[in-house]
Amino acid sequence: MARDLYLSDGKNIAELAAIAASWRDKFEIQSCDKVDIIAILEFKLPRLWPSFHVKVVPDTHMKSNAKTSISPPAIIIKKSVYISAAHGHPVSRFILAHELGHLILHRKFENEEMHDTEHGYEENISQLNALESIEDQASIFCRFFMAPPALAHRFIKDKEGLSKAAGIPKSEAATSITLSKRQEFFDFDLPR
Repeated sequence: MARDLYLSDGKNIAELAAIAASWRDKFEIQSCDKVDIIAILEFKLPRLWPSFHVKVVPDTHMKSNAKTSISPPAIIIKKSVYISAAHGHPVSRFILAHELGHLILHRKFENEEMHDTEHGYEENISQLNALESIEDQASIFCRFFMAPPALAHRFIKDKEGLSKAAGIPKSEAATSITLSKRQEFFDFDLPR
């Protein structure tokens, strides 16, 4: 399991949603329901960021499903997960989008020290919240990137419908629907 990094400058939910929306704009997928995450990583992101690449490795070469390298910018992923994502498997698609979130959100922290020790987390992070966790930030970005508030709101009573439409796991669809009901998204062109 990957060790988490906690940052003292966590972003709020609306900031993460705005970042995800801006990247949907950059990739010209503003009105796309089901994001083609493979095309984004293989073709669209390298056009915007020429030094970026995807590295698919044999499953035996990695313990985790995927990881992000900030320098050089890359997403390293198990072959089975990559193939599964290419075939539309929701969990694998979410894994790739989560790693994209790390790449976008955490570039400036490539040399940041972890705040945990061999005996567990240090006391000085006990007051930090989930929005200060890079893992939670990447997952929140991913939810907004794969199922933005307007899309989630269209399926406000149908998590299975959102799961199919966006190609994300049902549990993530349920969370996306819940997030779309928050006050800060009333400015995100939601039908009300």
